Amino acid sequence: MDMRYGLVILFLLISTSLFAQPDPRAADDLFKQGDYFGAMKIYGNLLKLDRNSAEYNFKMGMSIIRANTDGKDALRYLKKAYEQSKKDNDVTYFLAIAHCFHLEYEEAKKYMEEYLQKPGKYKAEAENWLKNYDKTIALVKNPAHVTVENMGDKINTSDPDYYPFVNNEETLIVFTSRRKSGKGRIEFDGYYTSDVYYSSYDGETFSPPRLAGNVNTFANEQCTGLSNSGDTMFLYSDKNPLGEIFIAPRTQGTFNKKIKLSIIDDEKYLESAACVSPDGNTIFYSSTMKLDALGGLDLWMIRKLPTGDWAMPQNLGDVINTPFDEDFPALSPDGKTLYFSSNGHPGLGGADLYKSHWDPETNTFSPPVNMGYPINTAGNERTISIAADGKHGYISAVRDGGFGDLDIYRVTFHKVELNPATFRISLTDGAEILKGESLIVVYDMEGDVTGEFRPNRSGVFTVMLPPGEYMLEVEFPGKSLKEEKLKVTEFHYKMGLIEKQILLTE
Repeated sequence: MDMRYGLVILFLLISTSLFAQPDPRAADDLFKQGDYFGAMKIYGNLLKLDRNSAEYNFKMGMSIIRANTDGKDALRYLKKAYEQSKKDNDVTYFLAIAHCFHLEYEEAKKYMEEYLQKPGKYKAEAENWLKNYDKTIALVKNPAHVTVENMGDKINTSDPDYYPFVNNEETLIVFTSRRKSGKGRIEFDGYYTSDVYYSSYDGETFSPPRLAGNVNTFANEQCTGLSNSGDTMFLYSDKNPLGEIFIAPRTQGTFNKKIKLSIIDDEKYLESAACVSPDGNTIFYSSTMKLDALGGLDLWMIRKLPTGDWAMPQNLGDVINTPFDEDFPALSPDGKTLYFSSNGHPGLGGADLYKSHWDPETNTFSPPVNMGYPINTAGNERTISIAADGKHGYISAVRDGGFGDLDIYRVTFHKVELNPATFRISLTDGAEILKGESLIVVYDMEGDVTGEFRPNRSGVFTVMLPPGEYMLEVEFPGKSLKEEKLKVTEFHYKMGLIEKQILLTE
């Protein structure tokens, strides 16, 4: 082969290789604008070329923690960055946070203490974390008696699905999603703009989500609250630079066009979320308003005067607000418990969910109580919405076994018992009600007897059962033994006395 031809080929190969080199400046730009997944792709390629780089390992670890992904994966990169002699001082802080995702709080404490010997820009956060360390450990050692269940692919997608809210009866769920099927476009962070969706629930299954078409635009719309009846949605929109809070009335099952909630709007500051008390006389909201503020985002209220006018905004004070961020206020159906998100009160590492008792008469709040692990994690839990019966709540999070991003989860509070459904069961041969000595034995799906029932003089059995699936075994003299399945949903108890007939044959 001609030597000159060989040199040309070699030059082209070298040039192509150089041209394909990942650009750290591009990764840094994506990181700064919040496209952490985009940044992670480039940092990953850079680490293939220099796997011991303190800078690339640090930024890869930070990207994982800040993205909607499993924060556990950050630990190996931050460990590698920490081991290098020349490293950013804040590596130690993020290494501590990465250990939190593994519930390794002794290790986290060690690195937090080391970080504070020569602190960087996260000094206040590290000091607050250490101050609350003992309470954090207690939360992990004494988990809440709950089950947190992913709502599955009928509700969730591989895109972010978050901020779920339900009405009192739990027949309606409204949530936010950044899925491709919405009205938006891809934004600077690599996601589609957010839209609002809703789904109905019959006590057994959720319907396929539908776009709340009248409230969504090409800007970001996010559901931040729902009235008890489900007839009014609160939502945030960033159509204007700082973002604003709107309400959207719901009539005949459809959300109408949003209306600006002007009484809390201040164009100088960000208002991120709002809710209303059951009597409609108090609005709670989160804002960066500086007057009387205690931190970044604070929780505020506005109360309606006897004249029907709205009073001036009132900061909820230092029982609720901290020097950090409090956000997403939500009231219980009875209006006496305030739920909110905070990264300033004792928690597990990120923003946690809290509750506080509110006395409207004295306008006082009890010290906030962390809602516990595993509702809260080392990641960021932002919203919780609880149905009137108190048995179930809805949150969004990134967790093991999810669909790849923020998913919506249903929380079951095991200490809360649902009212049993009451069935009036009669036996028939097809022509008349059968009376006489008879027996219904109820089994659960594991074959264990949950109850034995006999009829009254009219031949009617009164059977009370909590939600679940059962097998009824019916015995009547001269008739074949009858087995019949019975499924009791969470909504059956609301129906009062439920009449049921069982047909027996010879």
